[in-house]
Amino acid sequence: VGKGAYIRNFTLNSGSITGQRYVGAAIGGIMGDNTVVENITNSATVTGINSVGGLVGYAYQAAMSGLVNTGTVTGTDGSQSIGGIIGNMTGGILGGTTYNLGGVSGGHDVGGIVGYATSGATIGSDAFQIYNQLNVTGQYNVGGVAGSLEASTVTNAANYGNVTANGRTEDTYSYHTAETNQANLDGASLSGGVASIKVNAANAGGIAGTSKDGAIKDVTNEGDVTTGQGTLTDEKTKYYTAGNVGGIVGRAEDTTITNAENKENTVAGAHNVGGVAGFLTGNSSIDGGVNNGGDITATGARKYGDGDFAQERVRPYGQYGDEIFNIGNIGGIVGYIYENGGDRVRVANSGNRGTVHSAKIENQNNIPETAKAANVGGVVGKISSGTSMALNDTFINNVENGDGTAATVSNSYN
Repeated sequence: VGKGAYIRNFTLNSGSITGQRYVGAAIGGIMGDNTVVENITNSATVTGINSVGGLVGYAYQAAMSGLVNTGTVTGTDGSQSIGGIIGNMTGGILGGTTYNLGGVSGGHDVGGIVGYATSGATIGSDAFQIYNQLNVTGQYNVGGVAGSLEASTVTNAANYGNVTANGRTEDTYSYHTAETNQANLDGASLSGGVASIKVNAANAGGIAGTSKDGAIKDVTNEGDVTTGQGTLTDEKTKYYTAGNVGGIVGRAEDTTITNAENKENTVAGAHNVGGVAGFLTGNSSIDGGVNNGGDITATGARKYGDGDFAQERVRPYGQYGDEIFNIGNIGGIVGYIYENGGDRVRVANSGNRGTVHSAKIENQNNIPETAKAANVGGVVGKISSGTSMALNDTFINNVENGDGTAATVSNSYN
């Protein structure tokens, strides 16, 4: 479809559509701007490899609304940008009464509504709620509404389907440490007081799998969010294979999250698991985040490649004993907050009403490795900051008077 087209008011009943790139039941690709797409319903199955959507495969700067999908959307092996409504959305607006009732599965960047959104794309509006009803399954970057957001926005949206990321991608887990001997850091590299180790990440979220330079506002998730599982050598103990898992967003960088609720579900992964966000970094914030009954679980980060448990050491070996532990980071609101240099990460006006824990211990005399994931918090599991602030009278008075801008966490509860 070229520039300035109008496509509207029809229904596609049953059948199937199969292709490789730019595959959709109504439109394969919208290549010109100012195109209007509205009031279309699809029940056909859609299958493809790249930019595959229930209604539209690829959309460039289009105005879309009133789109409904009830057919199954499938990305084949090695697929990317798979969405229940739109596969790949570059700019433009998706609004109106838009929802997905079909199962969605694929490789990476897989979403119940949009697989991959970039360049100022707007998903949702204040007037109507966009929602996904069925399960969403992928390898990594998997979300109930959007698999990946880049410089894009999700507003007034909900997810009710389960979100599962069965695969992994390589991720660098960094943390600030006082250890100066790299040999003591379990294979991690060391530079300027920051240790880094390669781990498995899945980036799974009830609303978005991953968000960079984005905004998520007025959203709700009620579906389970989990990664794949493996079994330890005892052939009984299960562990989660990858991290960055959140009730709302798995990994958020330079992203604002406002009025976000996760409800009555299971949120589980290897590490960096939170009721709202698994991993929060850059200039990011959560204001009005609530985990309302979600059960938050992590079993320990896994090294990328060999699959052993990844560990970290915050204090120098010998000074406080052999204090080294499995990377966990499990929080009622955020699993892991990482600030470096001038970053400003903030959690405010948020609350947790759910259980937060590592793997359960059935026998106190035989504690499994999956129960040793460290850093468990009612609001945040772990905060690692590159700067510190003196806890002086001025700071305390400012916080008590309602100015929480200097605090990483303020006006929040567990």
